[in-house]
Amino acid sequence: LIENNINGYVFDPLNTDSSVSTIKKCLMEKEKSEEFVRKSKEKLNLYYNYKNAAQIINKAVNKYLEPNRS
Repeated sequence: LIENNINGYVFDPLNTDSSVSTIKKCLMEKEKSEEFVRKSKEKLNLYYNYKNAAQIINKAVNKYLEPNRS
């Protein structure tokens, strides 16, 4: 879900230096962090909405109802 430097920063949570560096960037670059929030909301609204959810559920139900399903 996170695209590095587009809607967030990707970092290694097991690497303390990487984690600290990323947190500092987020705190120091307020405008960039706000842009990440905006981009993330856009991405969520594009892919995760009622229409797409209905299509996924419909596809799953149809697959379940198919004869000869394994």
